[in-house]
Amino acid sequence: MSMDLRQKPKTSDGRDIFLSSRFRGDVDPYFAGISDDPAGGRANGDLFVINWDVAPTDPEDKDLTFGFNDWVYLAKGTVRWTNAGAGDHISFKAFAPKTTLVANAGSGNCNLVEVVPGFNAIVAASGDGSHDYSDPIPVPAYDDEGKPNGHWLWSEPDEGKGDMTFKGDGKQGYNLYDIDIDLVRWIAKLPLIGSGVEELHPETKARKVLPHWRFRVDIHNESEGALGVTWHLDCARKKTT
Repeated sequence: MSMDLRQKPKTSDGRDIFLSSRFRGDVDPYFAGISDDPAGGRANGDLFVINWDVAPTDPEDKDLTFGFNDWVYLAKGTVRWTNAGAGDHISFKAFAPKTTLVANAGSGNCNLVEVVPGFNAIVAASGDGSHDYSDPIPVPAYDDEGKPNGHWLWSEPDEGKGDMTFKGDGKQGYNLYDIDIDLVRWIAKLPLIGSGVEELHPETKARKVLPHWRFRVDIHNESEGALGVTWHLDCARKKTT
């Protein structure tokens, strides 16, 4: 007996079956155990693993920074570890790197607006600014009621980083800044003992992660053992050919 996999699932009385999904739109589930590579494409980056093949002689830290080439929905993740001892821990965050700036007094494509000393927002200029920006990194901008109050519009392409357009009206979803901005600290020094598994934030609503943003995992090996840590992320991303 053959089955046509293109047929929609139905109940015994012929009604369509609709399966709930935590992801919105035309996307495929994507269980990521490896990052993307900006030059080599999807799933050609770093494996999600940090380990010590040889135990260190002193407490030691290792980290891995990674990202995706296109936007993804992120629902949850899982961390696994082995050979952990007292004092070992993991931290995990997502952050928006700073937008690259080069001074170009009087001829630049942007100006800086001070938020606090040492921290500036970036606004566009018409060739008469103090700096030139490149590789703009959008940072979410919303008020306490969840309404956008930023000045930059992101083009939201299915693939790649897309374009940032300055609107300057305080009604857009993003701003640009000249320092790194932490978006979320997913794990803050979770102790690791023995061998174990920890699920990270069972999903209530999947979050869109922009291709500009980066994740960073930090492992502290206090016990000086042959510690190994790996993780995977439960995501979804747009279909590609």
